[in-house]
Amino acid sequence: DFVGPMEDALYYAVFFDILPQHVVAFAQGLTEEAAAVEHLESKTARFHLWQNTTDASRWVVLEAFREAAGREEHASMPHYLKIRAQLEEWQRSPRSHDTGYSLILS
Repeated sequence: DFVGPMEDALYYAVFFDILPQHVVAFAQGLTEEAAAVEHLESKTARFHLWQNTTDASRWVVLEAFREAAGREEHASMPHYLKIRAQLEEWQRSPRSHDTGYSLILS
């Protein structure tokens, strides 16, 4: 099960700019990714997906891992590798990351 805020979790924000014709496929793919993360990744505590309210092509994923090894576990999973391969055709520009946050207040 996903859990609430954790003091020791590592949080990662990933920013996406998706081509308009691929927004629906991206949303579906990331929804499937979130379901797989919840059921298959024991070191992932949270996986949130946000869509920009004024530009439907802009998205943010917030991931929280219970420990540092969770990021490596996530990056090696077949469902992650599948969605990552699809991103190449869906993205307007390469995704960007802002990594290594710790929770201060929730």
